[in-house]
Amino acid sequence: MQIAEMTVEQLAQHRAMGRINSARWRDANPERARAMVRVASARWRIANPEKALAQGARTRAEHPDRVRVYNDRWRAANPERARELGRAKSARWLASLTPEKRATMYRARALMRYKVTPTEYDALLASQGGVCAICGVPPTKLLEVDHDHTSGRVRGLLCGRCNTGLGVFCDSPALMTTAIAYLGNK
Repeated sequence: MQIAEMTVEQLAQHRAMGRINSARWRDANPERARAMVRVASARWRIANPEKALAQGARTRAEHPDRVRVYNDRWRAANPERARELGRAKSARWLASLTPEKRATMYRARALMRYKVTPTEYDALLASQGGVCAICGVPPTKLLEVDHDHTSGRVRGLLCGRCNTGLGVFCDSPALMTTAIAYLGNK
């Protein structure tokens, strides 16, 4: 009998049998059924990218806990790939920033870390004549906040080279004096 010749009742019964047979086949072939669903889903996402993005956003908004659990499991199962994707995402984000925005972000992070307000930073920079407190060279980029590692007190603003030099000498005047004597003897 052709589908066109069926009554409404026969058509409903025919569809029900199809669903039952499909369910039986899926139960008997779970791996193949999952693979077929993955392929069909991938084809749909490729054919409908806008709808796929909207559906993903909707799912993340409606079920944040389920998404978080899924993502945590995936990252635990794929640590290398997760690290690689994270680095790529960070690189894309950093590349999208303008140099001015990067400098603003660095300044905000440094000021928060050392509890220095922008007004205090500007006053400190002006008191140093707008140059590095050690070498006196005008900065080509934002000066770094130098602080005492023991007390946390801000000492001044230094260029990257001078700040690194202090760190290498562990902020020790004795080591620096020894280094100065060494340079004087050579």
